Amino acid sequence: MLALVAITGITFVASPTPALAACTTTGCVGLDPQAQGCSTGARSMSEAIWSESGSLGYGVELRYSPTCKAMWSRLTVDYSFNPSRPTLYARVQRQLYNNQQLEWQASGTYDVSLAATTGTVWTKMVADYSSGDRTRACFRFGPNGSWDCTGWQ
Repeated sequence: MLALVAITGITFVASPTPALAACTTTGCVGLDPQAQGCSTGARSMSEAIWSESGSLGYGVELRYSPTCKAMWSRLTVDYSFNPSRPTLYARVQRQLYNNQQLEWQASGTYDVSLAATTGTVWTKMVADYSSGDRTRACFRFGPNGSWDCTGWQ
Protein backbone atom coordinates (compact mmCIF):
# COMPACT_ATOMS: atom_id res chain seq x y z
CA MET A 1 0.00 0.00 0.00
CA LEU A 2 2.83 2.41 0.79
CA ALA A 3 4.39 1.74 -2.63
CA LEU A 4 1.07 2.56 -4.28
CA VAL A 5 0.84 5.85 -2.40
CA ALA A 6 4.42 6.75 -3.26
CA ILE A 7 3.95 5.92 -6.97
CA THR A 8 0.59 7.64 -7.45
CA GLY A 9 1.25 10.56 -5.12
CA ILE A 10 -2.10 10.04 -3.40
CA THR A 11 -2.16 10.98 0.22
CA PHE A 12 -4.87 10.24 2.70
CA VAL A 13 -5.64 12.71 5.44
CA ALA A 14 -7.90 11.64 8.23
CA SER A 15 -10.58 14.19 9.04
CA PRO A 16 -10.25 15.60 12.53
CA THR A 17 -12.34 13.94 15.17
CA PRO A 18 -14.50 16.37 17.12
CA ALA A 19 -13.18 16.96 20.62
CA LEU A 20 -15.08 15.12 23.29
CA ALA A 21 -16.20 16.98 26.35
CA ALA A 22 -14.06 16.26 29.38
CA CYS A 23 -16.95 16.48 31.87
CA THR A 24 -20.72 16.19 32.29
CA THR A 25 -23.29 17.56 34.76
CA THR A 26 -21.90 17.72 38.31
CA GLY A 27 -18.43 16.79 37.04
CA CYS A 28 -18.35 20.20 35.27
CA VAL A 29 -19.14 22.26 38.36
CA GLY A 30 -16.48 24.93 38.88
CA LEU A 31 -14.64 24.17 35.62
CA ASP A 32 -13.91 26.36 32.59
CA PRO A 33 -16.33 25.59 29.69
CA GLN A 34 -13.68 26.31 27.04
CA ALA A 35 -11.01 24.13 28.61
CA GLN A 36 -13.46 21.25 29.06
CA GLY A 37 -14.75 21.34 25.46
CA CYS A 38 -18.24 22.39 26.58
CA SER A 39 -18.43 25.58 24.51
CA THR A 40 -18.52 23.60 21.26
CA GLY A 41 -22.17 23.24 20.34
CA ALA A 42 -23.30 25.39 23.28
CA ARG A 43 -26.24 27.71 22.83
CA SER A 44 -27.59 30.80 24.52
CA MET A 45 -30.76 30.37 26.52
CA SER A 46 -33.80 32.35 25.42
CA GLU A 47 -33.28 35.40 27.60
CA ALA A 48 -30.21 37.63 27.50
CA ILE A 49 -29.49 41.21 28.57
CA TRP A 50 -28.00 43.43 25.88
CA SER A 51 -27.49 47.16 26.19
CA GLU A 52 -26.08 49.76 23.89
CA SER A 53 -25.34 53.43 24.44
CA GLY A 54 -23.16 55.95 22.70
CA SER A 55 -20.04 54.76 24.51
CA LEU A 56 -20.72 51.15 25.49
CA GLY A 57 -22.17 48.00 23.97
CA TYR A 58 -22.33 44.98 26.29
CA GLY A 59 -24.37 41.94 27.09
CA VAL A 60 -24.66 38.93 29.34
CA GLU A 61 -26.17 35.61 28.38
CA LEU A 62 -26.76 32.26 29.99
CA ARG A 63 -25.04 29.53 27.97
CA TYR A 64 -26.02 25.86 27.93
CA SER A 65 -24.02 22.89 26.68
CA PRO A 66 -26.17 19.88 25.75
CA THR A 67 -23.00 17.80 25.49
CA CYS A 68 -21.75 18.64 28.98
CA LYS A 69 -25.17 19.27 30.50
CA ALA A 70 -23.82 22.39 32.19
CA MET A 71 -24.44 26.14 32.17
CA TRP A 72 -22.40 29.34 32.55
CA SER A 73 -22.65 33.09 31.95
CA ARG A 74 -20.85 34.85 29.12
CA LEU A 75 -20.18 38.59 29.20
CA THR A 76 -19.32 40.43 25.98
CA VAL A 77 -18.28 44.06 25.57
CA ASP A 78 -18.42 45.01 21.88
CA TYR A 79 -17.12 48.53 22.17
CA SER A 80 -16.26 51.12 24.76
CA PHE A 81 -14.90 54.58 24.16
CA ASN A 82 -14.50 55.25 27.88
CA PRO A 83 -11.42 53.49 29.27
CA SER A 84 -12.20 54.83 32.76
CA ARG A 85 -15.52 52.96 33.05
CA PRO A 86 -15.85 50.60 36.02
CA THR A 87 -14.98 46.94 35.71
CA LEU A 88 -17.89 44.78 34.52
CA TYR A 89 -18.78 41.60 36.42
CA ALA A 90 -20.75 38.57 35.28
CA ARG A 91 -22.32 35.87 37.43
CA VAL A 92 -23.97 32.52 36.93
CA GLN A 93 -26.28 31.55 39.76
CA ARG A 94 -28.00 28.22 40.35
CA GLN A 95 -30.61 27.37 42.96
CA LEU A 96 -32.23 24.10 44.02
CA TYR A 97 -35.73 23.79 45.38
CA ASN A 98 -35.85 22.22 48.84
CA ASN A 99 -39.16 20.35 49.17
CA GLN A 100 -38.87 19.98 52.94
CA GLN A 101 -38.35 23.69 53.58
CA LEU A 102 -40.40 24.81 50.55
CA GLU A 103 -37.80 27.35 49.45
CA TRP A 104 -35.04 27.95 46.91
CA GLN A 105 -31.51 27.43 48.17
CA ALA A 106 -28.20 28.47 46.60
CA SER A 107 -26.51 25.61 44.77
CA GLY A 108 -23.65 27.33 42.97
CA THR A 109 -22.53 30.85 42.09
CA TYR A 110 -19.49 31.87 40.05
CA ASP A 111 -18.34 35.39 39.17
CA VAL A 112 -15.88 36.74 36.61
CA SER A 113 -14.74 40.28 35.80
CA LEU A 114 -13.75 42.17 32.66
CA ALA A 115 -11.62 45.26 33.17
CA ALA A 116 -10.69 45.67 29.49
CA THR A 117 -12.64 48.05 27.27
CA THR A 118 -13.65 45.24 24.88
CA GLY A 119 -13.68 41.45 24.97
CA THR A 120 -15.50 38.37 26.18
CA VAL A 121 -15.24 36.49 29.47
CA TRP A 122 -17.22 33.64 30.96
CA THR A 123 -17.83 32.17 34.38
CA LYS A 124 -17.09 28.66 35.50
CA MET A 125 -19.90 26.15 35.06
CA VAL A 126 -22.81 24.96 37.17
CA ALA A 127 -24.59 21.65 36.61
CA ASP A 128 -27.47 21.32 34.15
CA TYR A 129 -30.89 22.54 35.11
CA SER A 130 -33.61 20.03 35.91
CA SER A 131 -37.16 20.24 37.18
CA GLY A 132 -35.84 20.86 40.69
CA ASP A 133 -33.50 23.75 40.00
CA ARG A 134 -33.11 27.03 38.15
CA THR A 135 -30.22 29.09 36.76
CA ARG A 136 -29.71 32.69 35.66
CA ALA A 137 -27.02 35.04 34.32
CA CYS A 138 -26.26 38.45 35.85
CA PHE A 139 -23.94 41.41 35.38
CA ARG A 140 -23.04 44.60 37.22
CA PHE A 141 -20.79 47.64 36.95
CA GLY A 142 -18.06 47.78 39.57
CA PRO A 143 -17.59 45.58 42.63
CA ASN A 144 -20.38 47.26 44.60
CA GLY A 145 -23.00 47.78 41.88
CA SER A 146 -26.33 46.02 41.93
CA TRP A 147 -26.79 42.88 39.86
CA ASP A 148 -29.00 42.98 36.76
CA CYS A 149 -30.12 39.43 35.94
CA THR A 150 -31.95 37.44 33.30
CA GLY A 151 -35.03 35.57 34.40
CA TRP A 152 -34.59 32.17 35.97
CA GLN A 153 -34.27 29.37 33.40
